[in-house]
Amino acid sequence: MRKICNSFAKYVFYLYICIMKQIYERKYTEEIIKLSNHFPVVGIIGARQVGKTTITRMLQNQLAKPLHYIDLELSSDYNKLKN
Repeated sequence: MRKICNSFAKYVFYLYICIMKQIYERKYTEEIIKLSNHFPVVGIIGARQVGKTTITRMLQNQLAKPLHYIDLELSSDYNKLKN
């Protein structure tokens, strides 16, 4: 019985995380689209592995203007900004 309860608790927690991630992505996706309509550049910053690249890739088809993705952890992209 304990094993079943632990498995169910893990499933519920996983489901909660998935739902919260969808809410988070939807909220910030709408905000980024709104900002991109008013500003020529929108920067997305945050901790590692929180979904910045995922949101950017999702937005490629939703934005009315071209999207240019720059990853400052790549030296080639960092050098583009230096110049």
